[in-house]
Amino acid sequence: MEQYSKAPDTSPEALLHQLQKSETSILSYTYAEPTISYEYLLDTSKLVRKAGYYTVLVSNGFLNPAPWHELLPWINAMNIDIKGNEEIYDQECAAPGAYKRVLENVRRAYQSGVHVEITTLLIPRIHDKIINQLVNDIEGISRDIVWHISAYFPQYRSSAPPTSAQRVREVAAMIRNRGFRYVYTGNI
Repeated sequence: MEQYSKAPDTSPEALLHQLQKSETSILSYTYAEPTISYEYLLDTSKLVRKAGYYTVLVSNGFLNPAPWHELLPWINAMNIDIKGNEEIYDQECAAPGAYKRVLENVRRAYQSGVHVEITTLLIPRIHDKIINQLVNDIEGISRDIVWHISAYFPQYRSSAPPTSAQRVREVAAMIRNRGFRYVYTGNI
């Protein structure tokens, strides 16, 4: 029988202790959707912020309004992945209503003073049709939001051809031409 060691202590207090021992001042919640463990995220963020450190949330932004509002004072910066418009969230993500909620959460975070960045994975067969709507909707929040446009590469069950570096640059230039100040390309 294989032996397993005890899992490390990952209590909010243990994470703060690790942060205090490190040479950084930022705790980032990323890679897996952090709001799945909402209570843990909130407790840890409160503890870390009260101790004078910073918090960063990398999320899909799809959280109900009340917990989102409760979390915002404890987050310094965030990156929200905007997958597409309402149709994309409905059909590709099986998440009806998600687009409006994500946009509203981006708006609330931005208006509350959180540093907000968004990322859009540019999938040719999907985003070529809707990029103008995304630009209009984000413009309705602020052109000062940092926007990362990332190239898509097929993985797992995806079979669409990858996004060319040229297309990513074209879309980023179009967004800049609309008055957005902070547009970056990625994954090219």
